[in-house]
Amino acid sequence: MKKLFFTGLILSIVYSCGLGKLPEGETAYEIPCTGKDYKSDKKSYRASGNASANATAGAIKAARRKAEGKLIVDIKSSIDLVSEQYEEIIEDGEIGEYTAATEEFSRKLASGKLQNIKVICEKTARVASTGMYKHYISLEMSVDDVIDDYIASISNSKKKNIRFNRDKMRAIFDEVMSK
Repeated sequence: MKKLFFTGLILSIVYSCGLGKLPEGETAYEIPCTGKDYKSDKKSYRASGNASANATAGAIKAARRKAEGKLIVDIKSSIDLVSEQYEEIIEDGEIGEYTAATEEFSRKLASGKLQNIKVICEKTARVASTGMYKHYISLEMSVDDVIDDYIASISNSKKKNIRFNRDKMRAIFDEVMSK
């Protein structure tokens, strides 16, 4: 009986709060290529972007550039976290060489040389009031592809004497992605 009473009480409180109602005079709308289906998860990095221009080609190019920039920032922050945690595992004499390999990969990210980026959503609209074109895009890159590129950049480093353990690196990367 107590459970039923408390359940009813909680439901009435939630209902009275008016969850899901917008303030008067406001209208909800969904921005294309955004939402929970377009957020990063354990398997993929995802980023969205949009841009307006007076020509479709300009809107498409600018929106893609914004989405790629966001994707690179997300990947770089994960790589930095993994690097910090992995450096603790490497012996002191080799940290400098590992750091150099990490910086090389960071430069690759900064120059936008990521491969296997997929477009998972793309929409273009024309704004009637301005005549401008607005383009929405969402990009995705597999976490496995990022890890493979990262490990390859370390393995192919000119400094071959790095004692590198792929399994430990993968475990740390998976731990960072699960947070």
